[in-house]
Amino acid sequence: MPTWATSLSQFDIPPSIYSSTNDYLGLVANWIKDLLVKPNHTRACDAIRAITTIFYGIGVYTVMELFFMAGLSPFLTLYEIFSNPSRAARFLAAFYSYIARGKQDLCKEEEPKPKKHQLSADQRIALAAII
Repeated sequence: MPTWATSLSQFDIPPSIYSSTNDYLGLVANWIKDLLVKPNHTRACDAIRAITTIFYGIGVYTVMELFFMAGLSPFLTLYEIFSNPSRAARFLAAFYSYIARGKQDLCKEEEPKPKKHQLSADQRIALAAII
């Protein structure tokens, strides 16, 4: 559900995993410490979608992509993933890779491709020299 505000400062925007990786991992580490004190045995794929302060922008399809990329079962609980350093690292690496790939795909500028019967600049120069 969209949230509206009159200024950006009214939003609690977490650090970006892509551009502020250390700040983001610090936030996740503090969250994991709290999770280990008070275990959450909710299915991870549901819980991750609900924890928007840490895992922003993850929806129904994206969470399944992340679990697949990390090689994790979507039936693991939140505690089972984040109490295990290997699983936590694989999930966070998958999240980083997913965000990085999205940024690369959005920022990529494709060079215009010549049309089938369009001459390249070199061909035009060579043709002009002949004529």
